[in-house]
Order: sequence, then structure tokens, then C-alpha cells
Amino acid sequence: MKVEIEIDVDGNIFSGIITDSSSPKTASEIIRSLPLNGRPTKWGGELYFRVPFHVDDENATEDLKIGDIAFWPPGDVLCIFFGKTPISTNDSPKPASAVNVVGYVDSALKLNDFSDVKKITIRLKEHK
Repeated sequence: MKVEIEIDVDGNIFSGIITDSSSPKTASEIIRSLPLNGRPTKWGGELYFRVPFHVDDENATEDLKIGDIAFWPPGDVLCIFFGKTPISTNDSPKPASAVNVVGYVDSALKLNDFSDVKKITIRLKEHK
């Protein structure tokens, strides 16, 4: 399953996909909970915000790529990775601990242009 989403970052729209290929239970919970809103925290090349559900580790990994969308079980947060984090050892993002990868966002590198994000909304993409 692949579900198209829009990620609204302070009025700037990014396209993405939620997929169940790595973490199907987590992906299903995210899709069921859309739209998701929050005031994200920036941690290097990562934006994350709390979501109103919990899912345990599900094929959790620390091996990420720029553009990955993942759920971090210890904090019940959704994360968008767009660059190196403070604990990265190379150019790839590294989470604080293992995450459930659930999708990706297109043009993730453009998120580097935002220094203080006030609001993020993730919703199903409307097809016109």
C-alpha cells in the first residue's frame, strides 16, 4: 500500500508517501489518524512532533536516508529527516534511537530553508 500525502510546513506544501513496506502497523495507524498537526521541534536535519497514538518498535532501524518519514516509539513522535542530525557520523540522518520507517517526503532538502517552523500538518493528498 502507498498513500499519497501532503506535508504543510508553515504554508509550504511538500508531497510525500506513506507506505506499509517496512512498518505496516505503524503506517496504518498514521493513515487512520490523518490529518496530524503539531508544532515541530528541529533537531539538526530532523523535524519531529508528538502524535496522539503509540506503536511499538516495528522493524525499527537507525539506517535512514534524507527524505525518510519515521515514527519514534519512545517519544510517540513522527519524524521527517532532511539532513544530518547532531549525532550523524556521515551525511545520512541518524535518529536518537531506532525508528519505524513509514514513508518519504519529496524535496526534503528544501526543509533546510526553514529555521523556526511554527506548524506542520500532514494530510491525505486531495486529487482534483
